[in-house]
Amino acid sequence: NFGVTIAHEISHYYFGSIKNSNSNLETIINEGFAQFFAIKYWSQSNDEFIKDGILEAIEWFEEPEFKFKPMLKFNSSDDTNDRETYAYYYQTAILFSIEREIGKEKMQKWIKLLLHGEESISDKEFFKTTLKKAVNNDKLYNNVVEKYLSGNSTVINMKIAWEK
Repeated sequence: NFGVTIAHEISHYYFGSIKNSNSNLETIINEGFAQFFAIKYWSQSNDEFIKDGILEAIEWFEEPEFKFKPMLKFNSSDDTNDRETYAYYYQTAILFSIEREIGKEKMQKWIKLLLHGEESISDKEFFKTTLKKAVNNDKLYNNVVEKYLSGNSTVINMKIAWEK
């Protein structure tokens, strides 16, 4: 969709220019958040549109050919056999699932912390630290990290969250 593409590229002003990841998470953070913003804009936050798109994407993730590691276990492009699906679809679905879990207000706070962080390296620790600060609830934070960022059942957890 041309509109989503334009919104995605404009989003790179924030994730790519204002805050450019400088670690092995670069593709995941820059592309995942740019696509997240693009879909939010294009859908006008229509939850049904987002839900339908994520459930459709989950079907791809469940294919045995799709190789991936959860984001916090991701070390290099060798951890997936499909960079485009991982960066543009899997990571975006993870971000929407996290937002669903923590709420839009905390998601916005997290994004602001990511964009305005003073850290010189945008690595996994920075990603986790900013999320923990935004969520401000250890139990919820640990639950989100296990379900969507480090556990081995991320796809199943997304499916459960979106089929409700």
